Amino acid sequence: MNTLMFTQTGIFKKYSKDKVFKKRYQEFIFDLLWSQRGAEGER
Repeated sequence: MNTLMFTQTGIFKKYSKDKVFKKRYQEFIFDLLWSQRGAEGER
């Protein structure tokens, strides 16, 4: 997760300090990866 945000300092700071943002961001990444996994399985 930290690797994805390394170049985005503002997002990293918010992720580090804001628990609600962190939870939503993790859910967003999970949903994104899950949907990509599903799309690959349909090929």
